[in-house]
Amino acid sequence: MTSRGHGEMRNERLRALLLERGQTPGMLAEAVQVDAKTVERWITKGRLPYRRHRFEVATFLGVDESYIWPDGLVLSEDAGIQKIFKDKAAAGVRVRFLLGDPDSQAVTDRGDGEGIGDIVPAKTRHALALLRPLRQAAGVEFRLHRTVLYNSIYRADDQVLVNTHVFGLAAAQAPAWQLRKLPGGELASLYLDSFERVWDTATPVDGG
Repeated sequence: MTSRGHGEMRNERLRALLLERGQTPGMLAEAVQVDAKTVERWITKGRLPYRRHRFEVATFLGVDESYIWPDGLVLSEDAGIQKIFKDKAAAGVRVRFLLGDPDSQAVTDRGDGEGIGDIVPAKTRHALALLRPLRQAAGVEFRLHRTVLYNSIYRADDQVLVNTHVFGLAAAQAPAWQLRKLPGGELASLYLDSFERVWDTATPVDGG
């Protein structure tokens, strides 16, 4: 994968899926009702489509959305998802967000490793700002950690999504594994135990 300047990266997964399915960017553009140049930007510049378009593209190609855009889980920008978290927390579900401390060396190193400089800490600060309503909700916990960013972990009950980090690549170009926690199973537990260890050493974030 090659850099396109200013930290932009090609979306090789989307390009490869189109080739495998015998489709062109123009066909995809027509299917999801966007301009063909928009699809080209999704591929050549790694631009992240709107949530509705991500779903339509994934449906058109017959894959899970998270496969094409592991970084597309932009929870901080989705008011509907935030409401779900808030309602679940009010119903007694434990909701936790563990983010890399934007002032830590680990987050700086992550940005340098991806070749995008200070974009990673900026994204964390942006997410914290957008998630302020959730930070003020009862039953929702936020913490910042300063450990190495080996991967991103998303968990809901026994389902676990792990976006591994690969040096030199943006998270959107790195593999994402969907795991399920099973009795006696070890792989999902390895990641969940790692999350708990980092959580225990992380710093709580206030609701302001």
